[in-house]
Amino acid sequence: MQTLTGEGALIRAAVVDDEPFSRKRIRDLLLHESDITVVDEYPGGAHVADELSESRPDLIFMDVEMPQLSGFDIVGELATHGDYEPEIIFVTAFADYAVRAFDTRATDYLLKPFDRERFARALDRVRRRRYARASAAQEESAAEETLKHIDRLAVRSGKRSIVLRMQDVDYISAEGNYVRLHCGRESHLHRVTIAEFEQSVDPASFIRIHRSTIVNVDRIAALHSAFHRDLIVVLRDGKQLRLSATYRARLERAIIGV
Repeated sequence: MQTLTGEGALIRAAVVDDEPFSRKRIRDLLLHESDITVVDEYPGGAHVADELSESRPDLIFMDVEMPQLSGFDIVGELATHGDYEPEIIFVTAFADYAVRAFDTRATDYLLKPFDRERFARALDRVRRRRYARASAAQEESAAEETLKHIDRLAVRSGKRSIVLRMQDVDYISAEGNYVRLHCGRESHLHRVTIAEFEQSVDPASFIRIHRSTIVNVDRIAALHSAFHRDLIVVLRDGKQLRLSATYRARLERAIIGV
């Protein structure tokens, strides 16, 4: 194996082909792609799948007919290596394998000899697929994160429990190992530290403004200057809360929306 390096590339590529000229052809074409770099190069072999699964390139240019193992054999072995799913572009002089290549969910199938335009279309397909995957992963992550945030909370009130909607909470203050949830003229004590409680609420709606205070951003009416770098947060009902300098930037970002 020959290892090559590139700086600042977003897509790490490997070339698996027993013909040195074919490997060089792909390397030369990729020199014009600022977001792709060749990091690994293999002439084939029995252990290629193991090495690829360790280096985990994002994109693999795979020849079909090679000594020892074919490109399909290598791709089949890669499928057994956990969650590693690189983009695969088969590169071959034989048209007969096209259907089988796409049965393996290959990204593209380049038939030698190919020109720069056809090569560029294959790369664009890789980019689109990676963008779609990344977008789907972000949406899934955001959905999972949203599910973690409580929107209702059961708290004790005398001998009974009542359910509070978090949107009705004006602010939360720390009282030792408890927090007090302030809802208009009422307040309710809940056994959890303020640090733990901060992790359970939506950070877009509830912002820490002091080591002992979390505020519902929708309840903020104004900010007034105080001593030093501190500010006073004024709620809609006139309640004033201290905003320490440590948390000022976070609150300003939440209010401005950036």
